[in-house]
Amino acid sequence: MPDEGLVDVPAGLVEMEPGLYSTVGLSETSIPGLYEIPVNLLTAIPFGDLSRPRVQVTVSAVPEDATITLFRLFGKYQTTVRGALREPASGAFVVVDYEVPLGIPVTYRAELYDVSGESLGITNEATVTIAWPGDQVVISDPLAPASSIAVDGHSEFGGVLTRKRPYEQHNVSGRIITLMGLAGKLEGIPLVCNTRTIEAADELDGILDATLVLVRSAPPSRLPPLFYAVVGTVKQVPQDVQWGGEWVRWDIEGDETDSSPLDVQVPIITYQMYNDAFPTYGDFNAAYLTYLDALRNPPGGV
Repeated sequence: MPDEGLVDVPAGLVEMEPGLYSTVGLSETSIPGLYEIPVNLLTAIPFGDLSRPRVQVTVSAVPEDATITLFRLFGKYQTTVRGALREPASGAFVVVDYEVPLGIPVTYRAELYDVSGESLGITNEATVTIAWPGDQVVISDPLAPASSIAVDGHSEFGGVLTRKRPYEQHNVSGRIITLMGLAGKLEGIPLVCNTRTIEAADELDGILDATLVLVRSAPPSRLPPLFYAVVGTVKQVPQDVQWGGEWVRWDIEGDETDSSPLDVQVPIITYQMYNDAFPTYGDFNAAYLTYLDALRNPPGGV
């Protein structure tokens, strides 16, 4: 330093020789309010039920009047979770992901926003994997999560993946010029599967009546983990029903489509279920210590 009489030496500096100092003794301290991310805790609990695999995600310590968007990351994909797109989340937030991919790691993280829409920061991440047998396929109505069934995937299931790209070819002075468009989504995908009971056949038939369906399969299937499809023709082939059995083969094909941007239209858990289970506030308070506990453990499960 040029003149020690004019400059105060910060505490922690180590004098190496007269007028020269090293920063080895300094420790970094944060400036309050600068690049400060809210302290939140995101947790994810998987449920691997054969009928309805899902993950319950909780974010605690949420600032008042905040909104939240929950992201799902798997493989090369990042998507938002239905029911968690700029949702009010003062204090805490709980959502059930009924569209979780199967048999692969899935990571969740959330971003919080204030009343003006400015980001308050991103939570920690939580990664879960729902172990799933490779021969089982889940078909559901994504807008009515109670409508979900696990069926036996046939050997032909997802066996041929066809994707088309529009193009035009022109002969220009003997040279072939090709004009290509963007590749389309998968078309005519065989979704051949089996149901083993009459009840399961009736249930699958009802799900296939939906505008679009979600098909989930685990590796080594080559289908996208979340395959949203429209099924134009439903073809049932009874295998042994005529002899008193219940085995039905489904020769169906699906064309890939985008997921509906709509929220869950037919929720599984409703306020009426709480009213039916707990007639008075005293009953409710006796069952749950906190509001967050009530959200995480609704009557009848998630």
